This record gives sequence, structure tokens and C-alpha cells, in this order.
Amino acid sequence: MNTEKQKNCPFCAETIPVAAKLCPRCRQWLSLCSFRHPAVIICVGIIFLFGMGLGISRFFTRLTNPPPYYDELLGSIKIVDSRMNWVEKEKEPSGRENLIYITGVITNQSPVAWRHIEFECRFFDTNGTMIDAANGFTYFTIQPNDSSAFRVSVAPTVPTNQYASFKVSATTARNVKGWF
Repeated sequence: MNTEKQKNCPFCAETIPVAAKLCPRCRQWLSLCSFRHPAVIICVGIIFLFGMGLGISRFFTRLTNPPPYYDELLGSIKIVDSRMNWVEKEKEPSGRENLIYITGVITNQSPVAWRHIEFECRFFDTNGTMIDAANGFTYFTIQPNDSSAFRVSVAPTVPTNQYASFKVSATTARNVKGWF
């Protein structure tokens, strides 16, 4: 029996007031327009937690690597001199293992001190075709307008007689002002 002040609940068919947002008999929510509706509370909570997660992530990124970033000053670490050296080491189970050491000197031409520098090493054969590549990290600090020696070790993936030349470059570095 619907009158102007009453309506039927779509879930239990009980007669309830028109303005009711919650059925008093079956406890079903009749409208999503209420902030007290559980689905609305869950959605708002998930959005809030997602926003907090992004904020915390951004905070820790800035804490560990504050600006200026190396990408903004790309090329400020220059390779002055570099050499490729082969080392044959004893391998524990049996036989020998070869390693390539790229050693050299770098200069920092920026006003920022850098640490945890990553080097990209590319190796070429006599035809100039790239045959191997590797990245290596160094864990030293280079001050502004200073130079430092570096060494990167690489395990070769092709026979040693195929390595004719190489190119090494500094690809990333972290600002010294970061906490970690």
C-alpha cells in the first residue's frame, strides 16, 4: 500500500517511509547517496589510502634521492680515460673464469656531488658490431669539479678473442644529499 508518505522496500516489500535510506526491517541500504552507506565508506577509504601511499612513496623518493637529479645534469660525469683489462680467476668447482675489468678516470663537471654511479659498458667486435653489454655500479662519491678513478667488473658472455673495443658511459647517479 503506497501512499504519498510511504513506499515499499524493494528487498523485503515492507512498507517504509519515502525518505528512508535504510529499511528498518531488512537493514538494506536503499540509496548510495549517503556517506553512511558501507560501499561509499569503503570507496572513500580506498581512495584515501591510495593517496596516502602515493604521498609516502613520493616522500621517500625525495628523501633517498633529492633534486637535482642526474637526468637534469646528464653528461656532467665525463669519462676521461678508460681501459679494458682481462683477468683470469680460479673458479671453485673446476676450471677458470674470465672477467673483464673496465678501469678509468671520471670527472664531475657539475656543481653537485654524486654517489652510486652506474656505468653502461658496451663491447664491440672488429666490425664494430655490439657483441656484449653490461651495467656496473660503483659505490664512491665524486665531489663537484673533481676527478676519481673507477673500476667495473663484467663477466664476458662471448669468447674473449671477439672483444675488440668498448665504450663506457655514466648513465645514472644519486645525489649525495639523499639519506640512503
